[in-house]
Amino acid sequence: MTAGGAGDVPGRWHSVAIGLTTTAFMMAISFVAWTVAGYPERGWFVPGDLWQTVLGAQFIADGAFPYMYENAAGPALPFFAIVLAPFFALGRAVGLSVGYPFSVPHPTMYLLLAPVGLMGSTVVFHGAARLLPQKNRWSTAILLLTGALFSIFVFGHFEDAVAVGFVMLSVADARAETQDRSALWMGLAIGFKQFAFLAVPVLLATRWRERRIRACVTAFALPAAAAAVPLTMDWAHASRALISAPTFATFGHVAWWTSSSDGTIVTTPARLALVGVVIVLAILVRGRTDDRTVVAAVSVAFLARPLLEPVLHAYYLAPGLAFGVVHEVLIGARHRLTAAAGFVLFCYVFWKPGGHMWWVGFYVLTAAVLLRPVSSLIGPPRAELPLIDEAGSAGHG
Repeated sequence: MTAGGAGDVPGRWHSVAIGLTTTAFMMAISFVAWTVAGYPERGWFVPGDLWQTVLGAQFIADGAFPYMYENAAGPALPFFAIVLAPFFALGRAVGLSVGYPFSVPHPTMYLLLAPVGLMGSTVVFHGAARLLPQKNRWSTAILLLTGALFSIFVFGHFEDAVAVGFVMLSVADARAETQDRSALWMGLAIGFKQFAFLAVPVLLATRWRERRIRACVTAFALPAAAAAVPLTMDWAHASRALISAPTFATFGHVAWWTSSSDGTIVTTPARLALVGVVIVLAILVRGRTDDRTVVAAVSVAFLARPLLEPVLHAYYLAPGLAFGVVHEVLIGARHRLTAAAGFVLFCYVFWKPGGHMWWVGFYVLTAAVLLRPVSSLIGPPRAELPLIDEAGSAGHG
């Protein structure tokens, strides 16, 4: 069972308050980061990857949605660009400046779009609130920020945070009476970032077993429709972004088993292998519907991605770490091993030196992060603990 229901108003206000706090904190970091680092001439710290999505939003604002992938390097499905498009149009109307094609120290469009992305990421905290006892919400929010989501915000991949939040809502609603809503949340998650698909086999094997076909149709209808338009009208560019997505070796850690070390690398073969791994994982947990198992399985599915991608980027870790943090709170662990190891792992991956010994350290830290989720998967199902509401009474939401 989940801690809150659809009418959980206190939980929503908790999420909004946490989102506002996060937005103020991250914007403050943007204004002072380069100055503190000794490079005041660089202006604000603005994540460069954000402009990829903004460029797609510009195409949509100009009425060229089918051609949004023509110059945008980002491989994400278009939901986040659709959300940003009206704000971009507003910012352009009042003369705000952007950070592309040339870098500028103070791109004023960032002052409008970054808070939109940060507040949109509030869905992560609401999703976690739906899965956890109310008394754990603020502490879990801090753990999510330090142990999982900070990497997303640093790189400007706000759509990743939104996708993680919708997957959490999907897991929370994956019960017989709310299965359609669960599938709809999953469809929104996939529409913001495709990696959310990795949670689908887990839910099909656990909580969507009674109406699998209906759940799949509901989950894939919206993202499929959104992808069909650019794929039909501009196959050359859209297929490269959405089907043969490139990854850039110069900005990440090239896997030790990858032959190419520069330029771009097509990720499709590795991601097809990743789907196979997740299907095997789903078979292993089929029929188990308890929260701990489902959340642990989604965490492992998401953490399989950085292990198999040909190029590792720090923000690939965030979805799996976020579910790992929630799982750690669900099992009532006294020590926050997953959150602490996740933060160290992010810092380690953010650190650029590579080589085979670097990968040894990466695997050791990843094993520490996976320890508790994997333990929940290989152990017998455990009875659910009663959730404690804010008044201190035990019960289920």
